[in-house]
Amino acid sequence: FYSMVAFDHCQTIMISVVLMITLPIAFLVYAKLCFVQPYAINYTFKLIAFNGITELLSCVTFLLCYQLATYQFMYGFYQFLIRNNLVRTLTTLDNALSGCALHSALFVSLNRLKTIITIKRKGNDSSFFVISMVLCILLTLPQVMDFCTTSRTTYLTFPEYSVLIPKTIETDTVR
Repeated sequence: FYSMVAFDHCQTIMISVVLMITLPIAFLVYAKLCFVQPYAINYTFKLIAFNGITELLSCVTFLLCYQLATYQFMYGFYQFLIRNNLVRTLTTLDNALSGCALHSALFVSLNRLKTIITIKRKGNDSSFFVISMVLCILLTLPQVMDFCTTSRTTYLTFPEYSVLIPKTIETDTVR
């Protein structure tokens, strides 16, 4: 039992430290890809930046929604979320970001495949970028809508503290 607790603490600390180091560096690189010439005119770089941003933000929301929810030192933060009815907002954001990250990774892969297939053609395919962004959002909507309509938040209360389990999906329940 104690080895698992130690492992959970070490894993959470390492993930948090790596995220704190990675986030500022990554956002500087993504900003350069999106706004600095010659990268800014290339839609492939913008697609890669969008994927990277959604992956990183998805990691942050996952950390907040699931990993830190069981630690007592975070109890005040989760009580704040509960008091201000922000639990659903945070978990919906987690769902949306994870869906966008998944679908944007698919479109980055398809973009690379398209490049390999049409290797002789030069160009900057803005239409592929626009279609990818629209489909990325549209393909994520069913997941987010399903979560918003079929889930609830569960609290497990112990003598000293409560544990927030933000995503318990119920389907076809008999009451």
